[in-house]
Amino acid sequence: ASAPAAAPAPEPDPAPAPAPEPAPAPAPATITVSVYVDSSRAASYGYSSCLASASVTVPQGATVYDALAATGVSVGGSSSYVSSIGGLAEFSCGANSGWLYYVNGYSPGYGPGSYALSGGESITWVYTLDLGADV
Repeated sequence: ASAPAAAPAPEPDPAPAPAPEPAPAPAPATITVSVYVDSSRAASYGYSSCLASASVTVPQGATVYDALAATGVSVGGSSSYVSSIGGLAEFSCGANSGWLYYVNGYSPGYGPGSYALSGGESITWVYTLDLGADV
């Protein structure tokens, strides 16, 4: 006679699954920046001293150029070079006049369409009469 087969050992309970890591907060779909267009150096030529001053909300990844356009002021040129804002164009007030921009007081030195914003920046467009020497 053979011995009865031993009953199989019970399966241990599976370990509980670890709690999932909390998902990172999604990046905001929009950001807000302030834009100021300083045309005060052209006031003696009959132009307004401020062509725009606004806090604008733009999509995440927007550029300085996008923020300027979001103010509603007319913009001439392209995202790589702004030639006019609000009808005030380069050379309107002399051979060395035109637009420069600053982000948080810093001049990046490249086109406004290449400067991506992260939110909270202060953008100032300044009309110069002397290639920036008067800014």
